[in-house]
Amino acid sequence: MTAVLPDHEAWLTRAGRVHVRGGRSEDVAATRSLHERLSPWSRYLRYFTGAPNVERSIGRLLRPPDETHETVIALIDREIVAVACYERLDDPRLAEVAFLVDEGHHGQGLATLLLAELVNVARARGVHRFVAEVLPSNSGMLSVFRDIGLRTEVSSGTDSVHIEIPLDDEPWALHGWPDLAQSVLDPSRVREHSGATRRNRPC
Repeated sequence: MTAVLPDHEAWLTRAGRVHVRGGRSEDVAATRSLHERLSPWSRYLRYFTGAPNVERSIGRLLRPPDETHETVIALIDREIVAVACYERLDDPRLAEVAFLVDEGHHGQGLATLLLAELVNVARARGVHRFVAEVLPSNSGMLSVFRDIGLRTEVSSGTDSVHIEIPLDDEPWALHGWPDLAQSVLDPSRVREHSGATRRNRPC
């Protein structure tokens, strides 16, 4: 199956109109600005360190997409407010997923929306399972995985919570996501989602 990259409008109850599309090389400056707006705590939750190499991370995020990697972004009023990516692991059936959401837009459903887009692309490219490592204190991101409407497998380690999401399950059977797969294929549609946001390793 050929993956169709997102490029369309969505409507979130708490965020309003959102433009969702794949990340591009020309997004470097705007993605850097998103990082600069983060508090030290948000930076730590995302990267598991207070001093990440932001330029290297942006370079990985915005490199050209291929069978091993994909990045999607959300824009409000032409400003990048959220980024999500996956990176295939040594076992090509698995991919690690990560998110970054502007602090002023937490709790508005952006991470949930971008996770949904990544699921569509990853499944089309033969990824069978998403994995993620989340700090126990990152309650927002844990809620995204809990509420997404797919089965999640959660285990607690010494320093982080390990999450696995099988992508072979029928998607979006719960929580009001019945036509998500079709929405990516039809960029003319504007959809409403009532939804509600991690670390550096994947991208």
